[in-house]
Amino acid sequence: ASGSLVGRAPVSVLNDFQSQNADTRVVKVALVLQDPVIDSVNHRRIHELWNWADPNDLVAQLLEEFHNVSHGVIDFQIVEIHDDEHIFTTLDGVPMSIDTLAYYFTPSNHMLYGRDTPGTLQNLAEVQNRVHFDYKAMCDQYNFGPKRNNGEIDEVWVYSFPFSGMYESQLMGPNAFWWNSPPITDYEPLHKLLSVMGWNYERGVAEAMHSFGHRVESAMVHAYGRWDTRNENPNSWELFTRIDKDVPGGAHVGNIHFPPNGQSDYDYGNTRTVVSYADNWKRYPYLLDQKRNLNCEEWQCDQLGYMRWWFSHLPHFKGVYEGVLNNWWMYAVDYETAVAMASQPQIVKIAPVPQQGWNRTFRLWPNYPNPFNARTWIQVELFQAGQIDIAIYDVNGRFITTLVHKKFPAGLHRFSFQAEGLSSGIYFARISIDGKMKVMKMLLLR
Repeated sequence: ASGSLVGRAPVSVLNDFQSQNADTRVVKVALVLQDPVIDSVNHRRIHELWNWADPNDLVAQLLEEFHNVSHGVIDFQIVEIHDDEHIFTTLDGVPMSIDTLAYYFTPSNHMLYGRDTPGTLQNLAEVQNRVHFDYKAMCDQYNFGPKRNNGEIDEVWVYSFPFSGMYESQLMGPNAFWWNSPPITDYEPLHKLLSVMGWNYERGVAEAMHSFGHRVESAMVHAYGRWDTRNENPNSWELFTRIDKDVPGGAHVGNIHFPPNGQSDYDYGNTRTVVSYADNWKRYPYLLDQKRNLNCEEWQCDQLGYMRWWFSHLPHFKGVYEGVLNNWWMYAVDYETAVAMASQPQIVKIAPVPQQGWNRTFRLWPNYPNPFNARTWIQVELFQAGQIDIAIYDVNGRFITTLVHKKFPAGLHRFSFQAEGLSSGIYFARISIDGKMKVMKMLLLR
């Protein structure tokens, strides 16, 4: 303003940039499998009797999906598994027994489906409202309250049979709020927030991610205090979830039910082309004016493709904007910590695209499940192309089999170890990536 300052400064212009990813957050998960053996003759579980997916396989896929779509900022790890005969689904307030489940889930005894047929489990649950899930009893049984308070677990995943009375997601704790379901605030042993996912193995990974998406929506609405996509002065969440139907020509990423071009619920296959600003969200909170046309081909026109597309656009960066973390995943996995982090100053830098250089060449994930029965998954993440060699040995060091011997591109790779014909005991996986060796201990229980 005085006109007395003169000088020069170097300027570097980037062709493009992306915001800096947040640090990886490890989320410790307690897994509860409500899938007992109800066929005592052939020793088949509910999912086997109805040819539904093995919940262990679904969990393994979800661990991989969430790692990929969060860009590695969220690392769900199964730290304990409860696979027993405890049933927390109640009928008229009484816990269901194995015999009761056998009645509803053995085809020769009773048909499972039939919402309008009194006496079916679906009718009892959805029409008569007589079927519920006892979250408190489950937490009492496995001591989840003290474990959450002490940091031994961060959340709970439950895989159960259909119509088991669970909400998709449930938030417990003295400060709990709407989590796509009414909160449970009166469970005295719990001093922190505890999230419980309620999934069923009749459905697939797409539906499970859909349920988790509603949990994200609940968290972000609570963080911002409002969700009105037509607001003339939208907050970041309202901008992110805008769709063409609500704001013609102003769609961004959309919400769990409505893609940017959606006209109705679950409209993932809509081929209508609209203008979208979705590409800007890799630079959040630096939202530019980049826009382009898109339709459902962007996510292969199906639900799983859209779940991957939607979650991958969710901000996952360092920093704070509008008093809210730029890593929205934190609000979904640990809301209380996210609020505390948002109040602290943070240093943020912009990284050119593509980012160059890794300080590690690979990452080895714990095998899942462990202990396991018949099959377990070993996951290796390569940060650059490399040779993967995996060999299995028994506790005495005797060679069992070569699981893989091949060069792979960068990315997350999953390998299945089938333990057919092997007896219970300890086994070791010797994993070598470009000559760097790790040994993983596995426990087979028959």
